[in-house]
Amino acid sequence: MSKSAFAALVVTLLCAAFGALAMNHLMADDFVGKFKVMGNAEAPFLADEKGMSLYTFDKDPEGKSTCVAACAEHFPPVLVVEGDMAMAPFSFITRDDGKRQWAIENRPMYLHAKDTAPGQTNGRAVEGWTTVKVAAHEM
Repeated sequence: MSKSAFAALVVTLLCAAFGALAMNHLMADDFVGKFKVMGNAEAPFLADEKGMSLYTFDKDPEGKSTCVAACAEHFPPVLVVEGDMAMAPFSFITRDDGKRQWAIENRPMYLHAKDTAPGQTNGRAVEGWTTVKVAAHEM
């Protein structure tokens, strides 16, 4: 097992054991399962494994995605792939089309089509959309 895979496993196990409390001690470039902490101490946020920013939509009720059709073209859902396993505070929701989507604290997560490079947060400029925030102890 590679060092990075081992580190990801350790963080995943910590999150399972301590849930959201473990997320209070994350640093930039740490992985939480398949997600990566980005940003700085003032504004840490989560990204996918490629460093692309993750977002939530204020209009989504808990456990349901309302971003479909044209909305989902601008903010593609973060879909579950075979082999994915969710541990607190992450979970899966089922979209109306039957696909499963990643969620944090039961809030569906999305990417933004205009983010073309790791760390970009262009979706923040769209009303109702925010990056997935994490409390980082030290960045």
